Amino acid sequence: MEGARPVLSCASCRQRKLKCDRNQPCGNCVARSTDCVYSSASRNRPVAAQRRDGNANLENRLRRLEELLNTMAPRGSQQGSNGSAATSSREQNDREKGASPEDNSSLQSDPFNLSDVKPGRMMSSDSQVAYVSSTHWAALCNEVAELREGLEQTNLAEHTDNAEISYGSGPMLLDGLQRPPDLKDILSGIPPREVTNRLVSRYFTSNVISLVILHAPTFEKEYNRFWQDQEQVLPAWLAVLYGVLAMGSFLFLRSQEDLPGDLGNTLIAIEAFQRRSTECLMLSNYSSSPGPYTMEALAMNTQIEFVRRRDASVGVWVLMGVAIRLALRMGYHRDPSHYPQLSAFQGEMRRRVWALTLQLDALTSCQIGLPPMINQAQCDTQQPRNLLDEDFGPDFARLPPSRPETELTPVLYTITKTRMTNVFRTIFNHAGLGRVDSYNQIMELDQRLNTTMQSISPRLKLTSFEDSVSVPPWLLIHRYSLELLSLKARCILHRYYMTQAYSDPKYNYSRVSCVEAAMSILKYHGQILAETQDGGLLCQHKWFLSSLELHDFLLSAMVVCLELSFRARAKSGSGGGQSPVKFTREELVGSLQRSQILLDTLKVHSSDARKASVALAVMVKNFTQPQKPQEESVSGFEPRDQYANSGSLPLYPSEAESILGSMSFDEPYMSSEAIQTSHPAFSSSLEGVGTFFNTSEIIDWDQWEAFVQGSRSTTDSF
Repeated sequence: MEGARPVLSCASCRQRKLKCDRNQPCGNCVARSTDCVYSSASRNRPVAAQRRDGNANLENRLRRLEELLNTMAPRGSQQGSNGSAATSSREQNDREKGASPEDNSSLQSDPFNLSDVKPGRMMSSDSQVAYVSSTHWAALCNEVAELREGLEQTNLAEHTDNAEISYGSGPMLLDGLQRPPDLKDILSGIPPREVTNRLVSRYFTSNVISLVILHAPTFEKEYNRFWQDQEQVLPAWLAVLYGVLAMGSFLFLRSQEDLPGDLGNTLIAIEAFQRRSTECLMLSNYSSSPGPYTMEALAMNTQIEFVRRRDASVGVWVLMGVAIRLALRMGYHRDPSHYPQLSAFQGEMRRRVWALTLQLDALTSCQIGLPPMINQAQCDTQQPRNLLDEDFGPDFARLPPSRPETELTPVLYTITKTRMTNVFRTIFNHAGLGRVDSYNQIMELDQRLNTTMQSISPRLKLTSFEDSVSVPPWLLIHRYSLELLSLKARCILHRYYMTQAYSDPKYNYSRVSCVEAAMSILKYHGQILAETQDGGLLCQHKWFLSSLELHDFLLSAMVVCLELSFRARAKSGSGGGQSPVKFTREELVGSLQRSQILLDTLKVHSSDARKASVALAVMVKNFTQPQKPQEESVSGFEPRDQYANSGSLPLYPSEAESILGSMSFDEPYMSSEAIQTSHPAFSSSLEGVGTFFNTSEIIDWDQWEAFVQGSRSTTDSF
C-alpha cells in the first residue's frame, strides 16, 4: 500500500493554506504570534491506520474535554458569581463617587489588567463568522491546546445555534414578510458597465465616511471578477456594490449633476439601488448567518438611510442597533490581535469598520436623544493605522508602521473622529445618568476633552476663514465637523454647572465655557450658511448645511437664552455684578437672530427645521421687544433648591409644558414677519415644539421654565 505523503508544514500553515518555511518556529507563526506545532505522527504509516488512530485519539480527547467542562462549569459559575459581586461592589462605589461604570477606565485606575482577560473565541467558515465570549462553553474548548487544531477545522455550525442556511431562519421582522427576489432578478438591476463605472468612480474619489471600510485595490479586483462571472457573486458583496451605486448617485445629487446614462430621476435611482442592496442582505441571511461583507453592507445601508432623510429617524437608529448587535456577534469589538486566524489585512479592515460603527452609533443615538448602544467598557479594538490603501493588502503577513498623523490620508479623519466620538460618548452618557456628577469629575472630563482637541493633527484643525481659502471643500467640512462635535460636547458637559454659576461664582468656568461654546457653534453655522451660497467655498456642498443637527442649534440657542435671561433678571434685581462672559447682550441677541435666519433656509426641506425656527422666533421676540416689569423681584436668579441639591434634573416643567405642549404645526409655516401681523395663527402654529425640545435631558428645564415665564406676557396678548 502506498504510504501517506509526508506532512512537512506546521499545523497553522496547513490550516491557513500558507507556504511554510519549515523553520521552528516558522516565519508565518512568528508574524502572527501563534504556536508553531509540527505533526509528530509517523509519515510512513498507511493513511487508513493514521485515520483510525486519529479518530480514536480525538474521541479520547473529546471524552476528556467533556470531563473537563463538567469540572470547570460549577467552578466557573462560582467565579462568575464572585466576579459579579466584585463588579457590583465596584459599581456601587463608583455610583457613590459619581462615576459611571462604563467610564471607570478613563476616570480612575482599574486594578485588573485587561491583558489577563481571555478574549473569547472567534469561529469562522467560508460563509459566516461568529464570536463567543470567554464565558461561553465553546470558548472553553479553545483552552485545551491539544484540541485547538482539530476543533478549528470542524464545521462552524456545530458550535453555533444550528443556524439554518435557508431563507426565513431569522425573526420575521428582520427577514421580512416576503421572500427576496432570486439572485438573477437582483442582478438585472445592475446598470451597464460604463454607467456603473462612473458611479463607482464617483464614490471612490469622494470623501464620504464609509469610504475607509472598503479597500480600494481589493474592491477593484473583486469588481473586475464580478463582470467576468456575475453568477458566482456573493449576495453580501453584491449588497456592498449596490450600496456604492446608491452613494455614488447621492454624490451626483448633492453636486446637482445629472446621473450618467438613462438612470433618470436621481432620487428614484437612489431608492432603487438601496432597495436592491437591502434585498441582497436579506438573501444573504445576514441576521442569522453573518459572514464576509455583512458589516460593510450594513454600514453602507445605514449610511444611505441616514443621508436620505432630512430629519432624525428612529428607524435609522433601530437599523444601527441591528448592525451593532451583528458586529458584536462577529467579534468586531475585540481587537483582531487576539485571533491568529485573522490575517493582518482582515484585522485592519475590521478595525476600520468598528471605528465607523462607533461614530454612527454616537451620531444616530444623540440625534434622537438616547444613550449610545455600545458599551466601551466591553471593547478593546484598537484604532486603525494611518495608512493608505496602497500601503497594505491581503497578501501582507504584517502591517507596515502607521504614517505620522501630520500626513493626511483618507483614514486620518476616521481616526481623529473616533477619538473625539469616544470622549463625546463618555460626556453624553454622564449627562444622561439622571444625576449630577461632582464638579471634580466634570473638570476631569473637561481636561480629557481639551487633551483630545490638542492631539488633533494640524491638517484637521479649523483655522480662520482667511487662512482656509485654499483648503479643499471636503477638508474644510472635516475640520468643521470635528470642531462642532467638540463644542457640542463642551455645552453638554457644562450645561448644569453653568446655571449653578448664577448663584455660586465658583462655577463661573462652566458658565464661560458653555456660553462661549454655544456662541462658537452659532457662529460656525452662520459661516457655513454664507459659504454654501453661490460663489462660496462650499457652494457645491449645500448638503452639509442640511446635514447639521438641528439639536445643535437649539442646544446652543438655549444656552444663549439662559444667559440673556439671567442678565435681564440680575439687572432688574440687586445682584448679578460684572458678567464673566465676554459677549455683550447685543452680540448674544444677534447670534439668535442669525440662527433663526439659518433655520429659515432649511424649513422648506425639514419639518424639524420648521419647528425649530418657530421656537427660536419665540426666544428672539422675548429679547427684542420691551418686557412688562416682573411682579416679583428676582435677585441672583437662583435655581430652585430642590433641584440644586437633589442631584436630579426635571424633565418637563409644569408651566413651560403647558405653553410648549399646546403648540401645533398643523397650520402652514409662517415667517417671522407674518407672525407679527397674525398673532392667533402664530399661537396655533407653535403646537408640538415641546416634543422637539424633549429629545434629551441635556437642557435644564428648570431654567427654561423661568425663561418662558418672561415670555408669557407676550404670548398671552395674542
